[in-house]
Amino acid sequence: MGPLLGSKRRKGAFQKLKKGAASKDEDVTRSLQACSSWLSQMREEVPALYGLLGENLLDTSPELRVTSTMLEDEAFQTQVEPLVHSLEERLRQTVNKLGALESRLDDVEVPVEEMQPLKDVSRARRRIEQHVERVGWMLQDGGKDWCRWAETTGALGSSARLCVAPIDVSKILNDILWSAMHAVVVTSATLTVGGKFDTYKQRHGLEECLSTSFPSPFEYSKQSVLALPKDLPTPDAPNWQDAIDEQVLEMVRISGGGAFILCTSHAMVGHLGALLSAEFGDSFPVLIQGRRGRERLLQQFKEHRDAVLVGTDSFWEGVSVKGEGLRMVIIPRLPFRVPSHPVAQARYEAAEAMGMDPFRAFSLPEAVIKLRQGFGRLIRSKDDRGAVAILDRRIHERSYGRIFLHSLPPARRLVGPTPSVHSRLRDFFAGESD
Repeated sequence: MGPLLGSKRRKGAFQKLKKGAASKDEDVTRSLQACSSWLSQMREEVPALYGLLGENLLDTSPELRVTSTMLEDEAFQTQVEPLVHSLEERLRQTVNKLGALESRLDDVEVPVEEMQPLKDVSRARRRIEQHVERVGWMLQDGGKDWCRWAETTGALGSSARLCVAPIDVSKILNDILWSAMHAVVVTSATLTVGGKFDTYKQRHGLEECLSTSFPSPFEYSKQSVLALPKDLPTPDAPNWQDAIDEQVLEMVRISGGGAFILCTSHAMVGHLGALLSAEFGDSFPVLIQGRRGRERLLQQFKEHRDAVLVGTDSFWEGVSVKGEGLRMVIIPRLPFRVPSHPVAQARYEAAEAMGMDPFRAFSLPEAVIKLRQGFGRLIRSKDDRGAVAILDRRIHERSYGRIFLHSLPPARRLVGPTPSVHSRLRDFFAGESD
């Protein structure tokens, strides 16, 4: 609604139309005024409805999946359904009013330089139409094909955001992409799991296709080492956190900073961030995700040769720091994602219904790909040199460990008890080799 009504700093499409060629038509002028009044009212009512939905759906959790069982619940039917219907009706009326305005504007000769406001009206109408459809889906049984959920949004405080997503994207991709195009090229550095494309093909509905892998231009065996201490406690052990704290501090000392600490939770980011700040804060910058924006943190990291950055999620991928400024990546725990998100839960249930193991079908491939992405932060050019340390003992002891190791680049591995690994890491950073 903002692009149509405008703000104190910027004129909206309606204001521009009222001053242009459309202002000469009285019917258009009246329609513009009516739409403007209606949208001003909706700008107040729609957020209020989302706020009420948030109060009713998200009082105990930031996310709530809407299931078939929930649709049959009496409390849901009496408290939530009327709000959804009211929201759907308000949005549908908005679409109708904008559609009527478009019809009137079609009869007006508008100069080319004044066409943008007309496009803004049409775009807004289409977007709200799509929104009406999504809101309506919240009260429909999506069966095995769709997942529906509500979640809080920081932009609207305690308000709800209504979301719908396909549980299986393979058929959709086949309809709109694979079968519709003469040829499609899919490329990425992290499409394989254990050296195979099977997971990607299965999830994306690719039954017949050509696949190939190309060697990396980097000489990982010369440019990097992979530190794999074997004597640390497992993540479920009571002394695991203390052991990880000690290892992270020691490995940052060995590298002299220039490190990424890639965590699997925001709680771990806060804990290790505080620990590192207390130990090294007077020596070099310790940058903690959440304290500043992502781009600002990366800029600061690049400005300081010895900085340490502690992050999660978005810092595992899409981040490129070339040169000596990033010479150590520490991964305290294998990046298995807890299936708490509604879409993940729905996909796990679908896998179980098909007789599949959700861990093997989803958790393991996702974790392998994320670990590869985390490793990929280190070597970004042929001149880079550094170490990756994985502190999760399960990579040695669990059957899936070999899948992780087989999927990683062929860096020289430093395996053994922690004193031995530390000693060889010091040699590596001193420029010596085994």
